[in-house]
Amino acid sequence: MRSGRFTKVLGSVASTCAFIAVAANSSSAQEDVVPRLSVDTSEETAREELAQAPEEFAQANVIRLDEIEVTARRRVEDIQDVPISITTVTEADIVENDLEDFDDFIEITPGFNALLSPNSFTSSFNVRGVGSVVPGGFEDGSVSAYVDGVPVPLSQLDTYYLDIQQVEVLRGPQGTLYGKTAQAGAVNITTIGPSDVFEASLTGTIATNDTYGITGVVSGPIVDGRLNGRLLMNAETEDSFIRVVNEDDRSLGHDRRLVVRGTLEAFWTERLNTRLSLSYDRLDNDDNALADLDLYNGFILTDEPFEDITNISLGTTTQYDITDDIGLSFVTGVNWIDQDFAFVQSPVQTARLDDLEIQVNQEVRLDGLSEDLGGLAWTTGLFFNYFYRDVNQIGASQFVFSDIGDQVNTAQAIFGEGTLPLTDTLDATLGLRVQRDKRTVDHTVTNFTSDFVHRMDDAEVFLGWNGRFALTYRPTETDTLFASISRGYKTGGFQSNHSTAITGTPADSPGFESTSSLAYEIGYRGFFLDNRLSFDASVYYIDTTDEQVLGIDVATFQSAFFNVDARSMGFELASRLQLDEHWQIGAGVAYTDATLAEELDLGFLGVAEEDSRLTNVPRWSYNGFVRYGFDLPMLGDDMSGFIRTDVVGQTRRFFELGNSFVGDAFVTVDLRAGIETDRFSISTFATNVTDERYLATGFFGRVLPADERQIGLTASVYF
Repeated sequence: MRSGRFTKVLGSVASTCAFIAVAANSSSAQEDVVPRLSVDTSEETAREELAQAPEEFAQANVIRLDEIEVTARRRVEDIQDVPISITTVTEADIVENDLEDFDDFIEITPGFNALLSPNSFTSSFNVRGVGSVVPGGFEDGSVSAYVDGVPVPLSQLDTYYLDIQQVEVLRGPQGTLYGKTAQAGAVNITTIGPSDVFEASLTGTIATNDTYGITGVVSGPIVDGRLNGRLLMNAETEDSFIRVVNEDDRSLGHDRRLVVRGTLEAFWTERLNTRLSLSYDRLDNDDNALADLDLYNGFILTDEPFEDITNISLGTTTQYDITDDIGLSFVTGVNWIDQDFAFVQSPVQTARLDDLEIQVNQEVRLDGLSEDLGGLAWTTGLFFNYFYRDVNQIGASQFVFSDIGDQVNTAQAIFGEGTLPLTDTLDATLGLRVQRDKRTVDHTVTNFTSDFVHRMDDAEVFLGWNGRFALTYRPTETDTLFASISRGYKTGGFQSNHSTAITGTPADSPGFESTSSLAYEIGYRGFFLDNRLSFDASVYYIDTTDEQVLGIDVATFQSAFFNVDARSMGFELASRLQLDEHWQIGAGVAYTDATLAEELDLGFLGVAEEDSRLTNVPRWSYNGFVRYGFDLPMLGDDMSGFIRTDVVGQTRRFFELGNSFVGDAFVTVDLRAGIETDRFSISTFATNVTDERYLATGFFGRVLPADERQIGLTASVYF
């Protein structure tokens, strides 16, 4: 049970602090609540008497933030040892705020931006202004996500992530350990694993906008000491808030989702274990359309838009401890994704697409600690990726066409990273990843409007590399300074949307070159006031060569990729304060100046001037929260409650490189309050309390409005 684990952690920290206080001769204020020890102050006597002290002794006057351990570098370590800007979302934060989809984590991470699409596979993301500057689907990914060490397909980043234990958002190039699609950053997600004792829970949610959800979890041993299992099932439904304005002012549709995931963890020997997860994720989305800009959330119906996606995924991780200091890991991921959707771009253009995607990832990795080499902590490995996409697309209305074919991409990489202590307080980190990608495309476009058939059949090989050099300086246990130079890389390729032939010209759509970026960063991470206050700060400059951007002719819907140099600079601040046993506050802010470094001729779209702002990058973004926690002894010894307010905001951003299509600034406020025991929890929530109206996306000259106000109730029972 979540609350039980949280209490155990606090109790462990409290016991440690109490012993230190005794050894250091506690103040008179503490002596009022802490039993007095005997005059004999020997360590043995102190330990014996401490063990016999009542429970309130161990918990007296202990107020501090939880210690944070991360696996950002594929090993468990104190966050203070990691020379990376990290936003860590703990299990307590996830439960209290019901965080479950990708956008939830983006909102609370300084410098992380999303451009959300009606259909999830064309949503795009950037970190610090790098990557995914426009929606480009499969061609335009610069942020990678891993769940329990297994890569998530790019087309499925914008989805639900359930039963989460911790999320680590890593800012800056992370390609040395997280692959070619981590040019801008990476998200490392850890789910709750199978337990060795029986646990079960049932959670239900009801909210406005006809929102209903239920989640059930069962976990426990199958074979004592050898095999544990966990089973999760989630079902949700929610109505659309986009209105069909040319008929009966009805809601456009609604979303329905079903997720089933089973996880097994086997302990073959003391040194060998395997974790296997199999999941089924089904989404039926009848809200796959963009609204008319002048109507904000109004849609002029021409065809019924929909998106049906089935994702079956398998992930396995096998770990073998060769010695006490060297481990071998085999990580396998398989995804089978079937997408069938009708995407309505405008009243004059719609497309029906049946898309099958298969991805296979295999990683073999060695991790170790070499005392003979001065305490070198190292990771090295091999990576293989296979991507297959079969497309059957039919267009109607303004352009009548069919686009049938497939894409096959393969990638192989060798990578390694090591951290060497130079002194007792100074570490050096060096990492490198070298990757080979081969991309092939074989498509046939039949343009019925212009009466021609065009075939695109091509292949190209790309070679690229990622690198990192960092220094970490820890003058004290609570202060960390780091500086790094990192190189990010994103491969080139071919467009999946062959718009040249689709829109009337019998010619190949132009491809695009690989992108690289060089990032310089200086950061600080520290704890103050006896670990009650945390403070993170970073400043950076990023120079990007041949960034991939997309131009769209809103009249003909012809699109083309371009490569252009860009630059980004800024800073990020984040802090959290545990005021006392009841109050906790936190805040984060990011300033990002991301612009073109050269003039770009967009052809039919005109010219984007040098210093034009990159798309989907607000200059300022910020978030903050205030939480009040309290005990309710009159209702039970283990009863506790909380009240929490969260604020998220940003200044305006541009949706295209000409800087004429603007998304206005916004501020949203969420409220949540609840009570919890070891047996049940109940919370009520209100998101976007002021019903702020703003745009989540803008492209094709059309918009996707952000979520409106929602009020609801969530209740859980633990068994």
